[in-house]
Amino acid sequence: MKKKLAYAGVPAVIAGVIFSASAFAADSANKDSKISLKVKPNIELENVDDIAFEPNSDQFGADLSKKDTICVAGTGFNTYKITFSSERGKGTDSFLMKPKGDETAEGETIPYYVSFANNTDEAAALEAMITDQERDGFEKQSVSCADGELNAQFQVDLKAGDWDREEVLDGSTSYEDNLNITVTAT
Repeated sequence: MKKKLAYAGVPAVIAGVIFSASAFAADSANKDSKISLKVKPNIELENVDDIAFEPNSDQFGADLSKKDTICVAGTGFNTYKITFSSERGKGTDSFLMKPKGDETAEGETIPYYVSFANNTDEAAALEAMITDQERDGFEKQSVSCADGELNAQFQVDLKAGDWDREEVLDGSTSYEDNLNITVTAT
């Protein structure tokens, strides 16, 4: 008889384990998956050209000015800030040209002035810039420069009293600077 009791107890234990496991099983499970999209800023600055002043004799005694129309575009931002930096004017508040090849010339500089407008309108009022000082609040006008669209402009001015001097007019020295333009999403 003892064999029957041991045998009869095993199904009861197995039934208890099955009952216990089914008490913890669920008919379904539910979890959320958050789906999002964040476009990282991608900025384009295109069509920036070199500006060369080569005045002729009828321009002596006059201020000189040249504009460059550029493209500022991108995705992932609506507004941007812009900074113009003068390589040879570092450590000053000025944009400076120095004699070509002579980085140490003291007093041998020609200041120039930079202004900017976030459009290409010829009659636009351009905002005067100071080297290494960012200006913000400019609205992006395009998502790409690929189509060649020009949507902003900067202007470089030379005052007659700064360039129309004997040491410059003798023609023995070229003056230059590297103007760096940085656009940052805001």
